[in-house]
Amino acid sequence: MVIIARETLEITSDVAELATIRGFLRSFATDRDADKLNEEEMAQLELAVNEAAANVMKHAYMGRTDRPLRVEMSSDDKAVTVCLIHKGETFERRDVPPPSFDGSRDNGFGVYLIENCVDTVEYSENSAGEQCVNLTKFFSSN
Repeated sequence: MVIIARETLEITSDVAELATIRGFLRSFATDRDADKLNEEEMAQLELAVNEAAANVMKHAYMGRTDRPLRVEMSSDDKAVTVCLIHKGETFERRDVPPPSFDGSRDNGFGVYLIENCVDTVEYSENSAGEQCVNLTKFFSSN
């Protein structure tokens, strides 16, 4: 697949920056050739990216507001991919229990939401030792 568009945003881990990320995502999808997502798909991607970024800020950086967070967005002819790159704690997906829908726990829904809003989620470490959260949403027309 050939990347059609790519943009990068660098922010800090302050939760106030979540609005910046959402605006960046919307702008990228509108201004680039990533506008093949319908409104529902766009809302799902936005929710997943927002939740993943909030998790990085809250858990990987343990609430510190001064840490770097890089958001790399790209699109090709089949999908939009958002990569959140940070230098915080490593995330182990297997350590997160499934959410409790019976009301016995009021946390643990973030990973569930992310995984149900995008088509693929990958957690990895890049060659620079940074943690990466890759979220991909395929266009429904493909």
